[in-house]
Amino acid sequence: MLPTRPSSNLTLWSLLGVCLVMAASTGGVVTESSRFGLVAPTGRPECPGEYARGVRFVVDSGDKRITVTHVPLSEPISNIPEFHDCQNFITQDQRYDSLFAIFAAFRLHNRLAPGTIQGSSDSAQLPAGRVPAVAAATVFSASRQIYAPLGIHPGFNCLFVFHPSAADTSDWNATMVPLTPPDSDCTRAGIDLETGTRLLVKPSRMPGAGLPDYPEAARWDWDASSRTQYIGIACRENWCEIGNPAGFTPSPPIRPVVFRRIPGIGLTAADSHRVFLIKGWYDSQILARRTATGLVPSGVLGTVIPNPGLAHILKPWTVPFLGATPIAPSSMRPYESTWVNVGATIVSAPYKGLRPGAPNMLYFCYGSEASCKIPQQHRTPSQWTPTGACNTTTSANKRWFGMLLFQQDTLGYGCVVVTDHWKSLWDWKRVHPSDWTIALPATARWHWLITDDLAGWHGCYQTSCCKN
Repeated sequence: MLPTRPSSNLTLWSLLGVCLVMAASTGGVVTESSRFGLVAPTGRPECPGEYARGVRFVVDSGDKRITVTHVPLSEPISNIPEFHDCQNFITQDQRYDSLFAIFAAFRLHNRLAPGTIQGSSDSAQLPAGRVPAVAAATVFSASRQIYAPLGIHPGFNCLFVFHPSAADTSDWNATMVPLTPPDSDCTRAGIDLETGTRLLVKPSRMPGAGLPDYPEAARWDWDASSRTQYIGIACRENWCEIGNPAGFTPSPPIRPVVFRRIPGIGLTAADSHRVFLIKGWYDSQILARRTATGLVPSGVLGTVIPNPGLAHILKPWTVPFLGATPIAPSSMRPYESTWVNVGATIVSAPYKGLRPGAPNMLYFCYGSEASCKIPQQHRTPSQWTPTGACNTTTSANKRWFGMLLFQQDTLGYGCVVVTDHWKSLWDWKRVHPSDWTIALPATARWHWLITDDLAGWHGCYQTSCCKN
């Protein structure tokens, strides 16, 4: 959530609802290699990635190079960015470190339910005896070094959480447990939690909020006082900040933003407030700047916030157990030839055309340039794709467009790219029958790209992600 990744690209991931992700740039592929090192394959633009094949990491283990394509704890959502987070950590001397990723567990709310934890075969040793524990996230490190504040080892690690007492489910503890490369399976039995690092957990709760108000997501966050990273993750009716056992200072809250109302959508007080008061909805970080020697932290703080109304566009999609041909969900109607305010970006100083002092408002429209009323003569924001180069999404001559506004000034128009996950989710559910209703989180996060472009992902509709 806070200064934790080199992001020079604003890229929006959208799923029929609200998932706002801005693109962070790594400036190149992580190439370190050692016996226990993991490297991202050449050409990988982002983590989890924009691949039909899903997540993909290359593991160097001894004299073998192994491609890891599964994060079992997170399937089938491992390739949907709104749930997860990926970035290069920032070092104590304000340089960029290696690539680190965190993948939230599939059906996180269910997994952390008291009954599920009590029924787990995994356990943590406490002075009073052993207590059951469950894995909440998979953590990946491309570094050759141990990240000591969080106990993250090179390769894959498992973040386990547990209650010291079954009688108090509001008290959370956590342990980071390393796996031996190329193992990425935090669901398997027999993981020894005593080989891990016990971490400090600070839960927070928004007054009046219930379980649905907490997105089933994981984020990297930043402790500015100690200049160290920490983890944010939903833990039932709390947002849990998990960090250095010696102590850490959580990032400060953000100020509310007034969004333009989405036609036909009414919001409760909890709907309106949660995107500002619960950190999993929005994302903040120090953005990158390019120098002759590569990317460095710019010192500019950028925050991306989703319009709370997007969650009502991104409605759950119930998939039938049987049937040869699934019917794709359709909730693009709010965008049909209409500009919808999907999110806001706030920067602490001028950054690639974004202006400080007030929110830079992002809008999406689905249609033609004429139906979306895009002027023939218009500006294109820095590093956006011009509207004339947008791809059509159907046989009809319709496209996704983005518009950036600052107060009363239109900063420009550009293309929006849609990544639809409904078919892969349906294929997974077809062979894994369950009562799971497909619902993608209407969150916002910075998005990784290799290049030094400005890009961002937002939620737009039910099972799709949109980026400008």
